Amino acid sequence: MQAFTFINAFEIPEGQEEVFRKEWPEVVERLRYVEGLLSVKLYEADSEVEEHLLRVPGISARLRERPGSKASFRFIVVAEWASVAHYEAVVRSPRQGKPLLSFPSHPAYYHIVSEYTGLHV
Repeated sequence: MQAFTFINAFEIPEGQEEVFRKEWPEVVERLRYVEGLLSVKLYEADSEVEEHLLRVPGISARLRERPGSKASFRFIVVAEWASVAHYEAVVRSPRQGKPLLSFPSHPAYYHIVSEYTGLHV
């Protein structure tokens, strides 16, 4: 089995960022003992980054398509899993209680095949 990276962008309506910040620690606690999860990190993009992306052709069109054009994708989770099978076992297991987060997400799987180490001249 091969490790992979899971990236998940969360769609947060304007003004709801603090709600997400309050929910996140419970997610981390629930994931703490999950078999196969190697690491999980939450990143918050600066609002200036999003403003810059709104000026980039192609990207700006996609951002403007989002519901109500007011949601933000400022919170990104990057998780490293030991294998796709470990991740899928967690996702497919029945959940008990409320969902982990109350915001829609847009996940993607990635396999890092090489690492950029700089220019070779």
